[in-house]
Amino acid sequence: MKRLVAVLTCLTAAIACSAPEAADLILVNGRLYTLDEQQPWVQALAARGDRIVAVGSNSEIRQFAGAETETIDLGGAFASPGFNDSHVHVGATGALLVGVNLLDVHEPEAFTQRIAEAAGRLPEGSWITRGDWGAYEQWAAGSSGREGGEPASGAGPFTPNRQLIDDVTANQPVLVSRFDRSMYLANTLALELAGIDEDTPEPRGGAIERDASGNLTGILRGAAARMVMD
Repeated sequence: MKRLVAVLTCLTAAIACSAPEAADLILVNGRLYTLDEQQPWVQALAARGDRIVAVGSNSEIRQFAGAETETIDLGGAFASPGFNDSHVHVGATGALLVGVNLLDVHEPEAFTQRIAEAAGRLPEGSWITRGDWGAYEQWAAGSSGREGGEPASGAGPFTPNRQLIDDVTANQPVLVSRFDRSMYLANTLALELAGIDEDTPEPRGGAIERDASGNLTGILRGAAARMVMD
């Protein structure tokens, strides 16, 4: 009898050790596309946590069922790995890294500081571009976009002036944009290179902003910005 008990105990332990660890989720009776060239289509899948632990036939995958496992019968439905479109504009992201990133800037002091940092990093004479200021002025980073709709200050969108950056960019032309491209800011050097002064007529489809005294603010809209880009 003792020998029989010992044999049964060994068999029980062997079975327990050979049984796969239970999965959290099992999908069966499906048409699952795996992206595995050796086994592109399977009936079933077992997942534990955020990992797929096995794919195969219904009988193979049902071995992963435990007391707490959720089993979903797909009834022949198609399933595939999830698609994640992170929607990164690679060229635009690179331009922000090479030029200047102003996405989170919508007040004068930070604007000047960020431009000054770019000027210190880039070679003398090189253009400082991109920027995309004001992206988080209406909605904070991570917002769903449902909140707000007007700048927190209630004074309208932040609009910089070339005087904010002229002192820190004396030897580097600047043309940076608001995130929605509704306006651009050029420093004095960039305006001079483009031949824009107080007497320059506004191009068709563009605007060259001036202050109450008729002085250029550096803000350009539409075709006027193209004059500097060219």
